[in-house]
Amino acid sequence: MNQQNSRSGHPFHDRPVAGRLRIRLIPGSLRGKAIIKLLFPYSGPLVDAVKKVPGRRWSPEKRYWCIPNSRFDLPTLQSKLGTMAEIDDSALRAGRISDTEIPPQYLEKLIRKRYSPNTIKTYISYMKAFTQEFGSQALSTITAKQIKEYILRLIETKGISASQQNQRISAIKFYYEQVLGRKKTYYPLSRPRKEKRLPNIFTIEEVELHSTIADVVNLYEYVADEKNIELH
Repeated sequence: MNQQNSRSGHPFHDRPVAGRLRIRLIPGSLRGKAIIKLLFPYSGPLVDAVKKVPGRRWSPEKRYWCIPNSRFDLPTLQSKLGTMAEIDDSALRAGRISDTEIPPQYLEKLIRKRYSPNTIKTYISYMKAFTQEFGSQALSTITAKQIKEYILRLIETKGISASQQNQRISAIKFYYEQVLGRKKTYYPLSRPRKEKRLPNIFTIEEVELHSTIADVVNLYEYVADEKNIELH
């Protein structure tokens, strides 16, 4: 493969959809800075058009085009490339919870792991709340004890459900285990007890009816046993 063809927007060379090129916009990070990746199958004319996009960069190591978040402007990108390819910004919309920054590798990892858009939104929302809780403290310095205390506070002050409790823990664990590569950690917490269903209450007539049926069945089984009749 020659040098020109190696400059595809995607290291895996995605195929065009329905005969038309598609550019996927994926949030990520490069050298510690937040970026938007432009991933697409190789096309000479499209590469030439990308080169005219303000702020665009080519990463020889990662082999994709990207734009720093500070320079990214979707309308400008659509005006430059929209006539040549479909612009797929679904990953951007999935991660656009608020202006509060979360680790850029977090969203990138969720997308690469093929989590559903709904799960991505949920995880990002809970991760954002987690980072806000600890303010300026570096995420890498937060201890398992602090995480456990944080979840317990939510249970006590907000009354979060057992399901939401598990989702919040999973969102936090994903960052430390999947993004930072730390070993698996468990957070044993007192979970809300499951609802216990009350037993069925019968009326006097129902009790008498059930008793009558039970007596008949018991009598039939007794007679059958005495006569060695096999019941089916």
